Amino acid sequence: MADAKRLIGRKFSDACVKSDMKLWPFKVRGVGDKPMIMINYKNEKKQFAAEEISSMVLHKMREIAEAYLGLTIKNVVLTVPAYFNDSQRQATKMLGAKRTLSSTAETTIEIDSLFEGINFHSKITRAKFEELNMDLFRKCMETVENCVRDAKSDRKIVDDIVLVGGSTRIPKGQQLLQDFFNGKELCKSINPDEAIAYGAALQAAVLRGGIEKVQDLLLLDVTPHSLGCMRYTGEYRVYVPRNTTIPTKKTKMATTVLKKPNRFDSSCVWGRRNKSRKKQIVGSI
Repeated sequence: MADAKRLIGRKFSDACVKSDMKLWPFKVRGVGDKPMIMINYKNEKKQFAAEEISSMVLHKMREIAEAYLGLTIKNVVLTVPAYFNDSQRQATKMLGAKRTLSSTAETTIEIDSLFEGINFHSKITRAKFEELNMDLFRKCMETVENCVRDAKSDRKIVDDIVLVGGSTRIPKGQQLLQDFFNGKELCKSINPDEAIAYGAALQAAVLRGGIEKVQDLLLLDVTPHSLGCMRYTGEYRVYVPRNTTIPTKKTKMATTVLKKPNRFDSSCVWGRRNKSRKKQIVGSI
């Protein structure tokens, strides 16, 4: 099984979970609206929460690290996607076709028992792959444009463009990125698969303290979504704009619609759209 982290913090009734279940090579069932992953192990059926699966992976990683370092690891820095609730786009077995097309012009896709026991076998070219995924490439570039805009910066003064994540190896994505930054060379000195782990290691060194190489390094955390309160009109008022350095504290005045009310209800929501129905409630008073 794979992609367990996609279920962390989700409810079984979430629309994105229902959609993603069609792509996963394992079964998911709801237990009290909590998605549980069904696994067959030694002819025995077991069910695990995504958090349990992730815990097993972390435990194994700790064992490997301790064996390599010869030390007992007591603290750890964990990273998660900035937009943790983005919908999934890919099935596990399709991931290896993608990797091959990053270095060759054509490859063969083979998927056992794709539908009702029927095997799938087909050739695909890089050009066709790029055509099929062009909408996703455009979404990626929209994210880059928003990043530059939110930083109130100009693409012309960007010093380095660091590639993060295995998908940045896709030639089309690199081409669009380089074109956006007016032909500037992309920084490939850091392995895209290791970039996030590298940042986590730096954060761990900063938190530990006493390490000369990182004593002048400052790593800041920000909120990826705007935080605000819902209004009676169905819209919401932003209190903490996205990309605000956290922890932070904001105060704004609000009034009630009715005179002398005996009850006041308000919900704190986060998200990017103006309408509160597109947002996630994170708390209420």
